[in-house]
Amino acid sequence: MWLVLIVFIFSHITSYGQDFLKISGIVADSASGNPLSGVTVTVQGTTKATKTNNAGAYTIEASKGSTLIFSYTGYNAHSAIVNDDNDLNITLGAVSQNLSEVVVVSYGTQKKREITGAIANINGKELKDIPVTNVGQKL
Repeated sequence: MWLVLIVFIFSHITSYGQDFLKISGIVADSASGNPLSGVTVTVQGTTKATKTNNAGAYTIEASKGSTLIFSYTGYNAHSAIVNDDNDLNITLGAVSQNLSEVVVVSYGTQKKREITGAIANINGKELKDIPVTNVGQKL
């Protein structure tokens, strides 16, 4: 009898520790409104994380007051604080990044100005006009 009472008391105390909420929503591109698939959603300061599916939807458990971080390559990261609302839809804005010119070679990558051999540029129209049966033969 005492054992049942003690177990009941301790289980009641631990339930006040942290109330986890099941947070779900959709992550979309801020410019087009299209859903983004593969966005990483992380609970800050923990190892809990998930990714959005093809429809941009995600579900993750987090405690009230914790911060969710939404990150995706080519987009600004976004953070949101978890409150009593279980629905959290997010829009991410694209980042414009200028990349230096790089030429891919069979043994690594080099900048175009460092190459001593010949370089050929082929655009999409030229590839389309080559009469072959598959793309591998065009290259």
